[in-house]
Amino acid sequence: MNIPQNPIGYLPSLTGLRAVAATLVYIHHYNPFLPNTWLHRIAQEGYIGVTLFFVLSGFVITWNYASRWQPSTFSLRDFYVSRFARIFPLYWVLLLLLYTILIFKNGSTILSWSDFLTHVFLIKGWFPTLAFKGISQSWSLTVEIGFYVLAPWWIRTIAHQKWIKLLGLFAFFLISLFVFYSPNLAFGSFYTLLGRFFEFSVGIFIALYCRNASTSRQPKYATIWGVLLSMAIVGLYVMAIDEYHFPAFQVEWLLYNICLPLSLGLLLIGLVKEATLLYKLLSHKWFVLFGKASYAFYLIHLGPFPVMIQRFFTTQKLGQFIILWMLAMAFYFFVEKPLQCTITKHTKSPD
Repeated sequence: MNIPQNPIGYLPSLTGLRAVAATLVYIHHYNPFLPNTWLHRIAQEGYIGVTLFFVLSGFVITWNYASRWQPSTFSLRDFYVSRFARIFPLYWVLLLLLYTILIFKNGSTILSWSDFLTHVFLIKGWFPTLAFKGISQSWSLTVEIGFYVLAPWWIRTIAHQKWIKLLGLFAFFLISLFVFYSPNLAFGSFYTLLGRFFEFSVGIFIALYCRNASTSRQPKYATIWGVLLSMAIVGLYVMAIDEYHFPAFQVEWLLYNICLPLSLGLLLIGLVKEATLLYKLLSHKWFVLFGKASYAFYLIHLGPFPVMIQRFFTTQKLGQFIILWMLAMAFYFFVEKPLQCTITKHTKSPD
């Protein structure tokens, strides 16, 4: 059974999927399973939630804006303002709160003013020595912003099938990766746009496919195949590293930077085109609510908030998880959403 969709309509299942991605990253950082067990080892791979975020980002931006890239109907200024309003206001509030706590506790911060400014403007993710300081998980926001900067041209290039230009972009990323990060290829490959570009490209391509594909051309059982292939890729990675001791760098590049985005792309096709149980679950109002708060959850799941929850409320991991989601929802409704709406409302270009 196919789901009738407006080509530029809202997709609640993908909002719910963001909650899954955030939860996967949380499980990676706070593994709830007993050490030296199979479940513990699999849970360690929860950082693939970041891959899911990147594929989703490429998809959602393309889904929402692909039909608006015409100069007569598209405002580049409005696009960048909306992306700024999506990322920076909540991040700045939490960054200010973090450094207020550090100053109160230590009397000073551990960063120079120049380093602090790289955090404020989210360019810290390009530097291995700075990427994981401050709000440590915000390295991924540097990657995200790099995609936003290029997105209008990137999406048009794929939409108009300008494959030579696209290959040129990929070549630029790879050459830059080896030029700037040759002493630390692992960092450049897994923590910068230069190594993560394929995830966004898959999201763009899948969104364009879903907007244009006829019913007869849709793959059957895309949802279940996307889930099973993604699980198989994770299992294959664990087996290759733990059982056969293959080089981690090469295996991760092949399986997580290339193969996993493709299987996740297949999953997205299913969630857009198929009325499956997973679609219904992720589209439920509670999953959608968690998905909307997932950015706040991602930003607070490491740092002072978990420490305070553990010290003053509970040491149980499930209780901490629930309280963090409650805090994330509060930040979404009372900080993130109002600031985002205010910025976009007062900076929108006149018609």
